[in-house]
Amino acid sequence: MSEYKIVYSGIDTLDFAVRGAFPNDVLETLRNAREEAEKTEKDQPIKLGKSDVSFLVKPHGKRGGYKYVLVDGPTGAIYSVKANTDLDEWNLFISIRASRLLTYGYEKTKVWIFEKLEKIGFRTLEFSVNRIDFAIDVKTNGFELEHSKLITPARAKVSSYLSNESDLDESGNQIRSVVRAGRFESITVGKMPNRQVIIYDKRRAAIDQRQPWWFDAWKVDREDPSVQIWRVEIRAGRDALAKKLLRRSFEACEAELPDFLKTALSEVRYTSRRDTSNVSRSLEHPLWSEVRKHAKNVLKKKEAPVLLERVLRIMRDQRRDIAIPQSFGNLINAMVLDGVNPIEISSSFPELAYRYAEEYLSSISEPKLRAKAEETQQRLSMFC
Repeated sequence: MSEYKIVYSGIDTLDFAVRGAFPNDVLETLRNAREEAEKTEKDQPIKLGKSDVSFLVKPHGKRGGYKYVLVDGPTGAIYSVKANTDLDEWNLFISIRASRLLTYGYEKTKVWIFEKLEKIGFRTLEFSVNRIDFAIDVKTNGFELEHSKLITPARAKVSSYLSNESDLDESGNQIRSVVRAGRFESITVGKMPNRQVIIYDKRRAAIDQRQPWWFDAWKVDREDPSVQIWRVEIRAGRDALAKKLLRRSFEACEAELPDFLKTALSEVRYTSRRDTSNVSRSLEHPLWSEVRKHAKNVLKKKEAPVLLERVLRIMRDQRRDIAIPQSFGNLINAMVLDGVNPIEISSSFPELAYRYAEEYLSSISEPKLRAKAEETQQRLSMFC
């Protein structure tokens, strides 16, 4: 008989709007950076505030009137900014990266973002949560996700489709399933920005999305194919929160979240055996029982299961492992285009590479090469 063990739980997505504004000088910096990003078609590095906090400004804005989009790395957040100095308006929207929540935890992440906003000169009056997801990861073996064993509210429609995609799609107010090699990888109930409940193969997702740090968090061997990690994720979108709360402050959402999870996991249930004549008599699956029991301690403080430095090191190594083969692959392309035969390339590659490096340096000059290296250093500083 399979055992079901909770190996991780926590808030996995946090999106919120901020009432307040940047001063004119910051907006001017963002305007100039976006213009440069549009012109070069590359993210533009900038520093904000007295502490010189690093960001990359995107060459585009965001739907909803946000003129600027800036990021502070893959373990930070995405910031969407309106070109408005009116403090009474909701001029900032922030999406916290899942890797930040994993490595810092919810409470420490809030402190981090509050301090960052102060450092970069954003005058904050109020926060309003737009979305909050809670994830519970269950370690087991031999579990097969079966669409027919899911019980949902009467208003929810059920539909299945085949897909080669590993990410989770939305499909109106329907149950959506992702199937690979004849087995279900995910089932989604509901539609954002309302409520969604998702069951999916998180081990497969971590491999497909090249996020090996999750295996550190779970303390399981990535190479052991018998280990399964299934995630049950409950998503509270803006409309779902608005039905319960007059104001979607952090404090109000935190107070509401335990009941929200309890209701979601009661209305949507996964069973061992479904009674078609009376669903209330259907036997609850042990996986679901563990998840429901664990969800009662939703905001219990606990240590982050993996360090931020560990995640950043993996991300740096991944980028380096891509950059080196790409660089030398392009160099081999240039050699072939110049008529160098494959035998000479393989036998004299270091000497040829040195010659091409010298030619490149002479064509752009050492100061320009240094400037390129400094720009790259700025762009990649968020991985260091």
